[in-house]
Amino acid sequence: MVESLGAILKELRKRKKLTAKETVDKLSSLGYEISEKTISGYETGIRMPNADVFMALCTIYDCKNILEMFSFINADYSIPTDSEWEMVEKYRFVSTHSPDGASVVDTVMDREYSIAKTLKEQNEKIVALTEIPSHIKESTNYVNAAHPLEDASENDKQFDENIMDDEDF
Repeated sequence: MVESLGAILKELRKRKKLTAKETVDKLSSLGYEISEKTISGYETGIRMPNADVFMALCTIYDCKNILEMFSFINADYSIPTDSEWEMVEKYRFVSTHSPDGASVVDTVMDREYSIAKTLKEQNEKIVALTEIPSHIKESTNYVNAAHPLEDASENDKQFDENIMDDEDF
């Protein structure tokens, strides 16, 4: 079920443990004079905040990922999570105040990215090598020796076991 804009605003306010009054006070300090009743109207869907008030509410509620939080469609692209945004903010802080630290982070990130990329490629090759081609799977001659046929006779099952136990096979 898709949540309404108002329900999401209310959820964000509650996550910040703010009352409607506290939200009004914070908005007032940003230059927006609205009432608690107006906040209630936003949260119940009776009213809609204008773009400026909406952005101020998102700032007050620390909603860094507005598109993801308020998007009512499934995007086919990756939107950074709050934790990813936090990493970006930390990186920006480090690069501003400790250029050598940023260089270390860059080096580690490049190295780990290269390792992860190699591991992914190796895994894809392993999967490709272990997959049985569809033309063989569809063949009536295909036997999956690791898994005996359930409807096989007892003699056939014993024969399969003997083959699997045969060290010279």
